[in-house]
Amino acid sequence: MERLEGPWLDGLATGDPEVAATTVRLLLAHLAWNSKRLLGAMVLDRLDAESLSTRAESPDRCQRLVNGLDSAI
Repeated sequence: MERLEGPWLDGLATGDPEVAATTVRLLLAHLAWNSKRLLGAMVLDRLDAESLSTRAESPDRCQRLVNGLDSAI
């Protein structure tokens, strides 16, 4: 993105409406793509956090054995 900033600003400075429209269209497409990726990552992060809190509230059998709460046969 940073590498494109210079050429995009040069294109906008030309005053050609088609170049400006193409530049803005590409920028918006890039923002939409990144937004979709970030939203997906946020959902996964939220699911991971909920999964961890659920595990902390109700320890699994292995953790109970380690803590000595279940009798090992």
